[in-house]
Amino acid sequence: MPHWVPSSWRDFPAQQQPVYADGTHLSHVLEQIRQSPPLISVAAIEALRIALAEVADGRRFLLQGGDCAERFQDCSAAKIENKLEILSQLSDVLADITQKPILTIGRIAGQYAKPRSLDIEGREGDFALPSFRGDNVNQRKPSWKARQADPRRLWIGHQCAALTLQHLRSLCQGPFYTSHEGLLLAYEEAVTYEVPAYKRHYNLGAHFLWIGDRTRQLTGAHVEFFRGIANPIGVKLGPHISPGELVRLVERLNPQREVGRVTLITRLGHANVASLLPSLIHAVQDADHPVLWVCDPMHGNGFLAETGHKTREFTSICAELHNTAAVHHHCGSRLGGLHIELTGEAVTECLGGPQELGLSDLSTNYQTYCDPRLNGVQSLALVEQLVGHIHR
Repeated sequence: MPHWVPSSWRDFPAQQQPVYADGTHLSHVLEQIRQSPPLISVAAIEALRIALAEVADGRRFLLQGGDCAERFQDCSAAKIENKLEILSQLSDVLADITQKPILTIGRIAGQYAKPRSLDIEGREGDFALPSFRGDNVNQRKPSWKARQADPRRLWIGHQCAALTLQHLRSLCQGPFYTSHEGLLLAYEEAVTYEVPAYKRHYNLGAHFLWIGDRTRQLTGAHVEFFRGIANPIGVKLGPHISPGELVRLVERLNPQREVGRVTLITRLGHANVASLLPSLIHAVQDADHPVLWVCDPMHGNGFLAETGHKTREFTSICAELHNTAAVHHHCGSRLGGLHIELTGEAVTECLGGPQELGLSDLSTNYQTYCDPRLNGVQSLALVEQLVGHIHR
């Protein structure tokens, strides 16, 4: 493998990166972040890596959950406490179902940026309107000025992450681990440090980071960056990845075959699981790569409702979870965890579930800045679907 440094990604094509008009301002903000105290300790990252190895070996079960895209305005004590409460409730239910200790990782304290399918979403007069890419990048307000990438927002996001972590630590008796998609590579580089005691580089902005399905190109900048950090990492796998590509990807990210290093998070769509997942599992098994398999039943099942809201059907989410667990059992593999977008708020963003939410309910409390999330009642009903599907 070529020599790696945190800036190596800059020599590779980078997808989903914002374009900043003032490069000098961006450099100043990144240096300010670089000089700030780390958000996460190396010891906590190493503890998580060991815990994920235990999940991969079947001794624990993983729950990873939280917002699709965090908002700066949600950096409040009440909102943080609500998220922690629903994750705690779900962990208790999963512990009863699996009869295993639950490893909980929040999509929190850093999930402020999102990839988008299109660079442009409409116009304001003579100007094309750049897409909203999360609070770390620009504003949701549909105006040309608000949609310009603003470096100051990276600093605000860093401070919101620090405050969120501070409050989480005050609330939790034991360790609580955080995660986000490592999307904005200039920011991720700024929070990555060489740790001489371990002779490795660690991203100290989160315990766990993942590569999205849109940015997992083998020759892309995200894979190049991720291969060099010592954090445990995840990869989202959509329906277009081939078995051969997956094996090459895991080999590039984990050539030493470290247990607990790579988590594969499948998001195939409920109708595609039976036809696509077996070949992916067999390819990894044949290559003898130690990975943790996790199901994200959310992202492959979204659609635009006739009301104009992005939404998901609860029945489709449950179907993907059922189908994924069944395929793993048939293939002699192990479903080790669940990755879901959820909130402790009483939102009405996903259809169905115990409350039987319909199209007319979507506008009642639709808050998300990006993708729809399960509310607390729906989240609890989803994890209960694992009864009889987790093989001990």
